[in-house]
Amino acid sequence: MKVSELDFELPPKLLARRPREIDGQNRSDSRMLVIQKSQNKIIHDNIRNIGSYLSEGDLIVLNNSKTINAVFQGKNKNVGFVSVALCSQLDKRRWLATLHNTFKDNMANQIFEVGEGLEFKIIGPSNDIYGLFELELIHEEELIFLSEKYGRPIISNYTEKMWSLEYYQNEYATIPGSVELPAAGRHFTKTLLEELKNSGIEIEYITLHTGLSSMTIETEELEEHQMYSESYSISENTARKINETKEKGNKIIAIGTTVTRTLESSVNENGVIQSGSSWTNLYIYPGFEFKVIDGIVTNFHGPRTSRIALAAAMAGQSLIMDAYREAIQKEYLFYEFGDATLIFK
Repeated sequence: MKVSELDFELPPKLLARRPREIDGQNRSDSRMLVIQKSQNKIIHDNIRNIGSYLSEGDLIVLNNSKTINAVFQGKNKNVGFVSVALCSQLDKRRWLATLHNTFKDNMANQIFEVGEGLEFKIIGPSNDIYGLFELELIHEEELIFLSEKYGRPIISNYTEKMWSLEYYQNEYATIPGSVELPAAGRHFTKTLLEELKNSGIEIEYITLHTGLSSMTIETEELEEHQMYSESYSISENTARKINETKEKGNKIIAIGTTVTRTLESSVNENGVIQSGSSWTNLYIYPGFEFKVIDGIVTNFHGPRTSRIALAAAMAGQSLIMDAYREAIQKEYLFYEFGDATLIFK
């Protein structure tokens, strides 16, 4: 499949440049475009009404990872200043990162000081992913704490200002580690989740620490794109609840691409979700066979990205493009502060 089949013109006015709370709205005031593949149907609604598309006993799964300040500026007496943005964790100390400076050979294997107690070493360009660099933290156990002191959040270049980290946190997030907001969960306030519980909808959580995963697909053929790995964990209780829900014939709805990739990565050949911790570089695009989830809530994504490829895998390429054309016509907002889609396979 050609990547061009997931291309479209996105008017700049539809980029959500500010959190809706700034304008006195609630996070759950987002508009929601419902896409029902089996009926080839598109419905316009609001995220507050998501419960009307679900039944008692259906299960919503969210990602409880908290966003961290992932952008740092380091100084080396021989090289000078360098700014890095953490992208994906390789192990306890090593990360893939982007450099805001032009890489020079004299940066390799140099230690840069961010602040007292936080240093990193640039190993060099990644051998696996073009444009990324391997970086080693000298004191990895202090990253979360020190990032609050020295770092700032990764922000999109279209937002109207540098918003503070609180706007990049989901209300229910508890476990620090994501470098980007798992954005689909932003619509789900504690109030909305409580309303869903009261109507008989089950709620469970996984943890996937997101990397900087919104890069445009650079290959011409969709299948040639590569994802880098992200760490995830599924508790025994969550795995059991998902398996019980499937056995009863109820729907499982993933809130976001991170939850989707986690669940579809952890299912065995018998269709059973396995608990535990692991890494996934699962790339989902049209033709993928979903074994776990029945639907997904995800925001509106940019053209030629891995995230719209995942949405197209759930809805079908033709229907997702029809839906996006309709959304653009009706001026839905895109990206992390924007509106939502609810897609049923």
